[in-house]
Amino acid sequence: MNFWKKNNKEEIEKEEKKQKIKKKNKNNFLILLIKIAIILVLVFVIFFVVFGVFRMNGSSMSPYITDGNLLIYYRLDKDYVVGDVVLVKQDNTYNIYRISGTNGDQISIEDGTLLINGFREEIQGFYDTDLPEDSKVTYPCVIGEGEYFVTNDFRLDLNDSRTFGKIKKKDIVGRVIAKLQIRGI
Repeated sequence: MNFWKKNNKEEIEKEEKKQKIKKKNKNNFLILLIKIAIILVLVFVIFFVVFGVFRMNGSSMSPYITDGNLLIYYRLDKDYVVGDVVLVKQDNTYNIYRISGTNGDQISIEDGTLLINGFREEIQGFYDTDLPEDSKVTYPCVIGEGEYFVTNDFRLDLNDSRTFGKIKKKDIVGRVIAKLQIRGI
C-alpha cells in the first residue's frame, strides 16, 4: 500500500509541477504580448504624433534636398524662424519649403534678389529670385502675425510664396530635422 501511495504522490507532484510550468508559460506569453502592445503604441505615437517621414519628390529644394531623399520632420514645434525647412500642406498637397519671412518682415524682390526688410536674404540659393508672371503677390509684401513667406531653394521653380503668397501657420505640418539620402548611395 505504501508503494501505491508513494507512486501516486509522486505522480500528483509531477502533475502539479506541469501545471505550474504551464501557468508560468501562459503568464510569460501574456507579459510578452503586453510588451509588444506597448512597443507598438510607442512607435505609433513617435511616428504619427511626434515625428513624420516624407519622401521628397522633385527638385524644388535642390541642391540641399534632392528627389528621393527621405525627410524626418518634427510635428510639435510651432515656433518657426527664417531658414527653417518645413513641410507645408496646401490643397491636399504636401511640399517642402524654406521659410524666408516671418511676422513683421517686409519682403521685396529687386534685380533677382530676395530682400527681407531691405537686406539680402541670409540663405541665398544658387539661382536668381525671379518674379513669376502669374503672381498674386504685390511687393513689398508685409508678413502678418501667424503668416510665413516660403521659398524653394531652387529658385527657378516658382511654386512658392512668390506665386501663391503668404502661408498660414496652420498649413505647416512640421519642421524638417533630418535628411536621409536613399538614392545614389
